[in-house]
Amino acid sequence: MKPFARSVLLALGFALGAIGVAGCALRSPVANADDAGCHRGALDCPIALAPATPSARSPARYEGLLTPEQPRVSLSFVAPQGAVLHWSYAGPNVRMTLRYPGGDVDGPGLPDLIPLNTSGEHVLTISSNLMAEDIYGSFRIRVWLDPAGE
Repeated sequence: MKPFARSVLLALGFALGAIGVAGCALRSPVANADDAGCHRGALDCPIALAPATPSARSPARYEGLLTPEQPRVSLSFVAPQGAVLHWSYAGPNVRMTLRYPGGDVDGPGLPDLIPLNTSGEHVLTISSNLMAEDIYGSFRIRVWLDPAGE
C-alpha cells in the first residue's frame, strides 16, 4: 500500500474512533447492548439495573467480574425524590461512588443507606480498591429503594 493511502486510512480510522467515543458521551447516560461505541459498564455508559426502580419487594441484583482489564463497572437506576437507597455487596475489596442526576458525586466509600434528595437516574460505580489486596474477582450487589418517609 502506498504511504499516502496508508495515511488516509489511518486518519479515517482515528476519526471514526473519535466519533464513536464522542457518540457515547453525547447519548443518554444509560447504555444498553445495542449502543454502538459505548463500553457497557463504563461511567458514560452504565448498565441499567432491572428493575430500573428497584424496591424491597423487587430488588435489582447484578453479578459481575472485576479484572485488571476492567477494574470498574457502573450501574444505573431511577429513584424518586426522597427515596432511601439500600445496597448490599459481596466480593473483592472495592470503592463505590454514587453520581446523582445533577452530576454531583459522593464517595469513594458509601454508607449502605443513602437518602436521595433528587429524582432521576443515579449511577453507582464499583471500582477495585487499588490501595488494598484481593481487589479482583467476582462480585454480587443488591440494590433497592424505600419510598420517601418509610
